[in-house]
Order: sequence, then C-alpha cells, then structure tokens
Amino acid sequence: MIYLKYFLYLGFIASFSHCTVPEKNTVKISSDKRNWAIEFSTAINKHLHQSVTKDTLFVHFNDGVYPFNESFGFFGDSSVNTNAPIVIKGNDKTVFTGGITLDNRALRPVSNIDVRNRIISIEARDKILEYDLHNNGITDLGELQSIGFGRSREASTAQLYINGERMTLARYPNAGDPHLLKMRKEVIPINKIISPGKEAVVLPVGGTDTTSERGVFEYEDKRVEMWLNASDIWLDGIFSRDWAWSFNKIGKIDTINKTIELKYEERYDLTDERSYFFATNLLEEIDVPGEYFIDREKGMLYVYPPTDFNLNNSQIQLSGNTQAFLEFERIENLTIENIHFEMGRFNAIGISQCSFINIINCTFSNFGHSAIIADGNNITVEQCKIYSIGGTAIELNGGDFATLEASNNTVVNCDISDWGNYHRVYSSAVALNGVGCKVIANNLHFSPHGAINLSGNNHLISRNEMSNVFLEFEDFGAIYAFLGRNQLMRGTIISHNYFHNLGLIGERVNVIYPDEATADWTIESNLFYKIGGKGSRVSAIGTNTSSHLSINNNLFLDCSQTLELGFHFSTWGKARYTYFRRFWEKQFSDMDSIPTVYSEMYPELKNFINEERIYVNTNSFTNNIIGNFSIPLRHDGLFITLSDLENADSLVITKGNRFTKDKSLIEFLEKWNSTKNREELKTEMPELLRKYLIE
Repeated sequence: MIYLKYFLYLGFIASFSHCTVPEKNTVKISSDKRNWAIEFSTAINKHLHQSVTKDTLFVHFNDGVYPFNESFGFFGDSSVNTNAPIVIKGNDKTVFTGGITLDNRALRPVSNIDVRNRIISIEARDKILEYDLHNNGITDLGELQSIGFGRSREASTAQLYINGERMTLARYPNAGDPHLLKMRKEVIPINKIISPGKEAVVLPVGGTDTTSERGVFEYEDKRVEMWLNASDIWLDGIFSRDWAWSFNKIGKIDTINKTIELKYEERYDLTDERSYFFATNLLEEIDVPGEYFIDREKGMLYVYPPTDFNLNNSQIQLSGNTQAFLEFERIENLTIENIHFEMGRFNAIGISQCSFINIINCTFSNFGHSAIIADGNNITVEQCKIYSIGGTAIELNGGDFATLEASNNTVVNCDISDWGNYHRVYSSAVALNGVGCKVIANNLHFSPHGAINLSGNNHLISRNEMSNVFLEFEDFGAIYAFLGRNQLMRGTIISHNYFHNLGLIGERVNVIYPDEATADWTIESNLFYKIGGKGSRVSAIGTNTSSHLSINNNLFLDCSQTLELGFHFSTWGKARYTYFRRFWEKQFSDMDSIPTVYSEMYPELKNFINEERIYVNTNSFTNNIIGNFSIPLRHDGLFITLSDLENADSLVITKGNRFTKDKSLIEFLEKWNSTKNREELKTEMPELLRKYLIE
C-alpha cells in the first residue's frame, strides 16, 4: 500500500508538471531579451507576495542560453511557507549557465621565451595556447584553497571546460591515458616522514593535546627540482589516514635535504603508510592534451587543447558564479522542469524550509560544489541527469526528529555520475539527513569516493544500480554511515539494489558500510556482483561492531567477501569503546527525555545500556545465496568475523543460507551490464534474478 500510494503520487506530479501550459497567468521569457532576468524575478516575486494566492504561475523559458552571473533568491513569508504554485519550465534547449565563454580569436601560441622554457616538455611547447584573461575582462578566477577532510567547503576556483568537458589542471605524474587524467591512476608514494606535523602530548593534568607544525617528508623523484620557478604548487593526495584526503600547498622545497614542507597543517600526523600524492597547478607540467594552467597573478591561461579541438567551432569556457543560481526559502508548491543548469562554481539550486518542491527532467553539469541542496519536506528530484560535480550532487534534509515524521524527500529515476571531482572525499551522489528520505531507481556510477552518505532515521534506498564508485580511496563504502555515537539514529532499509563492479582494484572497501556501531539497518534482497578481486579485502557488507543488522535474502555473486563483521571494540577499538560509552551513558541516562516514539519504533532501545555492546549478538545473516565463479571467496564460511574470540561466528544469527553453482546467472549479468536496451533481455532472465532486477 505504501508503494502504491508513492507511485500514484508520482503519477499526479508528472501529470501536473507535463500539462499544457495555459495562456492565463503565463510569463514567456526569451534569452534575446536584455531584461529577461528582471522579467523573471519580478514575475515570481509578485506571485509570491500577492495577498491572495490565485492560479498557478507558469514561467516558460524558450530555447536559449541564459547567463546566471548572480543568484536569484525567492523568499516566502517569514512566519509561514508561501503556498503559491509556480512552474518554471524550459524547452529541450533551455540552458541556465554560469559559464564565461572565451573568444577563440584571442588564443595565441605561447611566444614568451621565459614561459616556454618553464614548460618541461619541448614537444608540448608548440601545442600549448595562451589566453590573456585580464585583457579580456576576466578577473574573478578564485584562489586555490586548502581543502579536504575536516576543512570547509566553499565555491571552487574557476575551472576550464572545452565543449562541455572538464579539463585537467596540469599535474605530475600524468595518469597515462588522457581520458583518465580526471582519476588518480598514477601517484608518487611517500616513503619517509621527516616531521609528522602533529604529535600527541600528555598534559600534566591528564589527557592529551597536540602540538602542530608543518609536515615535512622526503622526495626521491628529481622532477621536483624542476619546479623551483613555480610559486603556487599544490599536492593532491593522502598524507596520513586513508579517509583524510588533502589538497595542500608546497610551502618549501629543500633541494639540499631533498624534502618538501607542506604549507598548511594536516588534520592528523603524517605517516608513510599508504601515503601518496601527485603535484598539480604547474605550468611546467602541461604536456598532454586536456591539461591547463592559470597564472592568477598575471591573468594568463595556458591550455594544451584536447585532440578533437577545433579553433573555429570548439567552445572554451571558464566556470563562474560563486553563488547558487536559484535559492528558495519558505515556499510551497514549486516545479522546475526541463532546464539544463551548467558551469557554476558553487550550486545550481538551494532550497530551505520548503515543501512540495519538484525538480523534474533537468540536467546539472560542471558545478564546483553541488547540484541541489534541499532542506524541507516532500521534495522530489526526478528523472534528472547529473554529472561532473565537484562535491556531493544532491543533499537532502528534512523530517522531524521529535516525532520521527518522515520528510518524504525523494531522488528517483536519476542518472548521477562523476561527482566528488573537486572535494574528493565524503562527497556522494546523494547525502541523506533527517528522517525518512528515499533514494529509488537511480543509476549511480563513477566517482572517487562513495555513492550515498547518510545520517538520521528511517531512510529507504531501493532499486538503485551502483557501479564503479570509491575508485580512488580506501576504508569507505558505496553506502556509508558513521552513526554509532548517536544510537537514536536507526531504521534505514537498503533493499532490491543492484551493486556491481565495485572494489575491483585496491582493497579495504565495503559496498554497504554501517561503520563503528551504526545500528538497526535492514539489508535485504540486494544483488551483489563482481565485488573485489582475488584475495582482496573487499566486502559486499562490512561493519565494525554494529548491532541489530538484518542481512536477509541477498544474492552474492563473485564477491571476495560477503560480510566482514569486525568486533573492533574487542581488538583495535578498545579506546574507541570507552569514547563511545561516554556518549551512550549520557544519552540513555534519562529514558524519559527520549521521545516515546523511539522506544515504540525501536523497542531494543529500552534495553540498550544493558545489551552486550562489545561481543554483539543481535546481527542476523539469513536466507542468503552465495556463488563464486571468477572471484574466489576469501573466507571459508558464509562470512568472516574479526575478534579476539575463536567462535565469534556463532554470535551471528544464521539460517537458510546456501551456495549456488548456477553459471547462467553470471552469463546473463554480463549481457545485462553491457547493453542499454535491457527490455529485450527480460524474457531470458533466469528466474532467480527476477526479484533482484525487475520485481
């Protein structure tokens, strides 16, 4: 009944948003009008602030390119949401852009001898073109900032795009294939730390603190010494922990001692275990098609054009607009449909304290931060294509923690790819916060980190396809949460998803990862295929001392590990247990302070303090099917446990699990993955796969 109501609701929205635009209360906007922006802003504000809400306002944008050089903000009444139905609709070629288009006629071969001599590749010197940005009125380029784990997230710097494709800030070493320059395929390992940058210090009164200094490490590659004329060199990599990616500037190169000193402090002390970097923002290193460098002081752009570049008709653009294109606050009943948003250094759409907002059949590309950040209830993003996003593509927040009333915020039938290309860790296709968000029937693929990060309660993640994510980093998950400290955050359901081609290179990643005591997830009826490689520590499901996980009716095919359940509070995480316990005792010291709806919805909370917290025995692994054909199972049994106990497997409730040797499943999945026309394949689908792929 819940699903029936949901799809009926979507049908209503679709019929409303695709209806014929009536002549009454319609504003038609054309890009060839110089005052289109005033016309747009005036029409919506007049409608929002009329004394009596009347008919729906239709704002219809004709085909054309509409420059968004600033933010358009629309705000409802300060005390209540303004219920003023609005439809903002485009045609097939309606483009809202923050891009700054360069004049191809102003491109010139590099002639300055000093500049040419700095470029290491002699062959590349004659192929690189220069463009005087300042002389052509382009001055707001932004400054490269130290970003990464634990640092603030602001608008990106101006980035270069040619024919809509993101170019690569010149780097060393190259990634090999120019098409892979966006990915971290080649790096320089850090073999010896000279100064870790941060050290723990025992305080006289007990406890610890840290002293900080800039980290220093040795370099071995003599190429570093060819960069001494560069004043703005940045290192992109891991300097300490797997999850703590950093974009840090070189403070000093010491050619005598062969060391590099970082300009900014790292969140943790530097280590030489799995640490690496590549250098970027180097004029010296423009040597393959698609690379560029901006001299911000002199306002000069240098670019090695891609192989398909044509001086007569290729379009060269810099991303602009450091604000959201559209901002809405305290508004109800708004539909945005059939518009392409592109080339912003921040976000496309910001939504705050709104409800019944529908974003349908839109495209978002080449944004430095996010596509959509939304806070409110009944917000739907449907049938959108989102790609080339610097951070998290969509952020959703809403619902009520006091009553556990669901937000019903939903992302459905969207294709999202290539996110996290600027803020490279803890950026996801969809970030869920609050209560009762839904991610349904989306295709999420190709990113350096995870696909869905979540916090809060009662989210539904169902019927999605996820592939080729966490391509660059370790110790993370395609679906990830770190909720152990707040044990009231529970109730997420992950069902009927298709996960494939994940963790094929590298290790220590999990497809579904409720980390560090995250509790009460239902993981059922999912299909996992090609997870990990031979002997790799890659799991379909991985967790550290979680509880009340129900892992039921899943199909694991060619997974190096099905479930890795670490009882880390008994091993490496003993100090972590003490840390968490303080929060738990405070949280549950007065059960009367916790809304009764929590104990009604999650009855296990009534006994939380007395429940076993180290050797948890409330997780179940039931009715699952396991088949390994090209990737061997890394563990002997159904799953693997990590503990100081010999019989830790017995702490997991098991029944009804079995192994399969049905190779027809694999043969069919290879066909399924290699074609876009899947309708034709459904008639030959093996019966066992029907409930996972088309139920």
